[in-house]
Amino acid sequence: MSVTLLENTGCAVCGVDNSTPFVEAQNTHGSHFLSGERFTLVKCKSCGLVYINPRPSQTEIKKYYASDYYVSGAGIKASLERLLTNYFLNKKKNLVKSFKKNGKILDVGCGDGRFISLFASDEKWNAYGIEPNPVGYDLSSQISKAKIFNMELSECRFPEADFDVITMWHVLEHIYEPNKLLLEIKRILKGEGILIVGVPHISCVGFRLGKKNWFHLDAPRHTYHYNPQTIKMLLNKNGFDIIKIIYPIIEYPLDLYHSLINSVRRGLKTPLMAPVLGLSLLFKPLFSLLKASKTMIVVCRKGA
Repeated sequence: MSVTLLENTGCAVCGVDNSTPFVEAQNTHGSHFLSGERFTLVKCKSCGLVYINPRPSQTEIKKYYASDYYVSGAGIKASLERLLTNYFLNKKKNLVKSFKKNGKILDVGCGDGRFISLFASDEKWNAYGIEPNPVGYDLSSQISKAKIFNMELSECRFPEADFDVITMWHVLEHIYEPNKLLLEIKRILKGEGILIVGVPHISCVGFRLGKKNWFHLDAPRHTYHYNPQTIKMLLNKNGFDIIKIIYPIIEYPLDLYHSLINSVRRGLKTPLMAPVLGLSLLFKPLFSLLKASKTMIVVCRKGA
């Protein structure tokens, strides 16, 4: 695979490109090495947002989503991962219901549809999903009773103030124009409506240990990388008030495993890296307590 079109971009929070090189990442998904291409991540000098620059154009980026992007693997490891992921899906559902007991919910980037299916089978909820990727759309349409749209959110033309809850689970980091997306979400969210956003946490312990081998870099598919400060700034900028940020323990139960495999395959610079990454599996609860887990869940409310 070769990139033919790259584009320069700026900080989604500040609106300018005043950055410094941060880390160089290869085209790797999980522990799967996909190509030798390297992408430069930069860090905004003003706000600290990390992003790929230059990045593949919006036409070019589609090539980096393989047909098996949404398909689970096989074997004991994959079975364990599915078991823990299903547990966390129910935790996500309970999080939503702690703010809204019923209503109309939209999952933006619903992937294989497992999350939104939990609401589609609940008579108290009117469930919708959006999945532009045709493979993800086919999977979600097969397993979910929710109304699924195979298009971008802007193309759906939902009425203003239409939804009680909107969720985005590990979608925002893929989005080339996050401000545009968030403004559309604000438009279709009811007054006092809830937006829940899950994203990787670039300032976590996992990244500090793994650096270029960190599981959640996922270059070039993850174009923006947030920490608690930059995600707050982005959401505030687009009219959302932060209620709380959650630092989950097991959202991606084997992400450290994948980071370790990447480090081993590429040659560890530090002999102690492997045991440190392995032992860190035992410290996931501590990482969560210290707000240093590898992902964040941001709960916010539509502002005035």
